[in-house]
Formats: sequence, structure tokens, C-alpha cells
Amino acid sequence: MFKELKVIIMEDMIFSKTFSLTAGDFDCYDRIKPYAILNYFQEIAGVHSVILKAGYEDLFAQNKIWVLLKTRYRIKSQPHLSQSVKITTWPLPVDKIYYGREYLIQDEDDNVLIEGSSIWAMINLKTETVTLEKWKFPGTFVKQRLFEDKMIKDTSPAYAMKAGSHPVMPSEIDHNRHMNNAMYANIIYDTLDPGDQEEIRQMEIHFESQAKKGMIIEVFQKDTEIGKFVFGKNFGDSLVFSSKTVVKNV
Repeated sequence: MFKELKVIIMEDMIFSKTFSLTAGDFDCYDRIKPYAILNYFQEIAGVHSVILKAGYEDLFAQNKIWVLLKTRYRIKSQPHLSQSVKITTWPLPVDKIYYGREYLIQDEDDNVLIEGSSIWAMINLKTETVTLEKWKFPGTFVKQRLFEDKMIKDTSPAYAMKAGSHPVMPSEIDHNRHMNNAMYANIIYDTLDPGDQEEIRQMEIHFESQAKKGMIIEVFQKDTEIGKFVFGKNFGDSLVFSSKTVVKNV
């Protein structure tokens, strides 16, 4: 999926990469897939974290690991097939145990196509709990936030209707031995099944518990005036993920 054209490092705490979007990034209506957006986000975040000496190997050496708590994006303008886009990311100042990161996808003329944001935490692998110890980053944090409001989850699937089930497949598992975070966007997309006159403009996902290979995720949906909510629960009735998607008629 990733076809890297060039790398631009503006300063330590801000990182940009240019990619050429491929056919696999788009659905049958030639609109960028939610999965593709989140996959690009995690790709550039991973590369940048290595540069900042806060990558997977850096944390693992200290028995720690990053976990994604929540993420979201909004589309300002649809990208198109084979387009070259510049993706920029920067971490926000640490807030207690929360590590925020922003994302910006722009076209060749620096017009904004997509804005994104995510919240991470650091887990101690020995205790399997969130660590209060703050990771030290080089450089000065960029304080610019792309969203004014906070991500607020709806963890109650009250009045939601059963929409199907999803078995977690081996191809969806990453090196942390659980379902890759970007894969949840596929469950949401398939549940909503937007038509040719429906365009996903915003998506927000809250990750509640790990989904592992072989787990059956029961999927529920409810539509409201502020968006379409999709929830995933396991057979133990505990929440796996919750999400809100804004779909616009075109």
C-alpha cells in the first residue's frame, strides 16, 4: 500500500512524508477507505516514534508498549487515486498518562485533505497496567491541536440493533498479538455499507478491550442525528470498541 516518494524532516517533533495513494486505498466509489486513512496514520506515527527514540523496540527494551486508546479523522476534501499526498504528524505535550498525536494530510499544493488525532497510553508489560512514568522526548512539543472538542465515547449500545458479527482473522493480527487498530475501521465500514450517494466524512473510534485471533465480535448499530454509532462486543458482553461516524449525502 505504501509507496514512499520522499521524506521531509522539518524538525525533530514534526515529521512529514510524501506518499502516492494506490488503488487499494479506495472503495468501489473511488472514495478513500477509513482503513487506509488510519493505516497511513499508524505508519507515519510508527516511523516518527523511531526517530524520537520512542518506537516499538525502544519501549520494549524497557518492558513497555504503546496502546492506542482512541482516534479520529475528518475529511475536508476527498483525495483521488494515484495522488501524491504529504502526511505530517506531531506529538502533543503529555497530559498525565495521555500521549496525543495529530495528523495532517495535504495535497501537492498544501491544501488540507484530511485532519486526524489520536490518544495513546504506555503500558507496563510486566504489570499489564498503564504506567505513570512519562517518556522523555527530545525537542520542544508543538501545541497546535486540529480539533477544538474532545473525543467523548458513547459506551452504551442502548437501543442499538444487532448488525452482524465479525470473526477476528489471522490476517488482522499485528505483532502485539491482537487485532490491528486500523482493522476496526473495516468492521465499521462494512456495517454502515455506504452507497454511492453516501460519503463518510468523519470517524471516531474508542478502543475498549483487545480483540484477539478467533474472537467473535458481535456488532451493533444505532443511527442518531449526530452520527451513526457502531459498537463491538464479545460473547462475554464486554465492549471491544465504540465508534461514531458522520455520513453525508452527496
